[in-house]
Amino acid sequence: LLRLPRLGCLNIQPALLPDNRGPDPLFWTFRRGDETTGVTIHLMDAGLDSGPILLQAHVAVEDGATEAALEGRLAHIGGELLARAVAGLAAGSLTPTTQDAALATSYPFPTAADFSITSAWSARRAYRFICGVQGRGQQITFSTDDGATLWLLTALGYDATATLPTSWRQDGDDLWLRCSPGVLHARTA
Repeated sequence: LLRLPRLGCLNIQPALLPDNRGPDPLFWTFRRGDETTGVTIHLMDAGLDSGPILLQAHVAVEDGATEAALEGRLAHIGGELLARAVAGLAAGSLTPTTQDAALATSYPFPTAADFSITSAWSARRAYRFICGVQGRGQQITFSTDDGATLWLLTALGYDATATLPTSWRQDGDDLWLRCSPGVLHARTA
């Protein structure tokens, strides 16, 4: 099947291959706390996201970005790159570049455990992760440094330099959570 199209089978991967191969790269972009991601157009081969790269574009991951918003930006850019890749392949002006396997990372579909964060994370990373994945409907848990596990519905903000005298503080549905460094402001589920 991969050999049938004259120009090859092309894939749009919302990641900067060879990094972040796999079926759910946007989740792992948020989980890893990446500041930058991007789009790769590559020729498909028998492996998963391992074929030669045709074009790439870098995109900043902004504070508070949701997965839906980031996916929309990457899809728009990916569509433009795909059109350029097909035209370049047809004209013979685009040379595929073999991926460096030594730089490859690959991640599976996330499990419930992958939606857990701890106070060892920075407040900014925790905020960015929660904003990114909260639309999935999966419970997000936060483990404090005093052993409590709290369920979070949404992230409301963070202060990268603030401190709390205790591991966490609650006022109604609002939580303030001590991180390393900073304080995360979130709402409970």
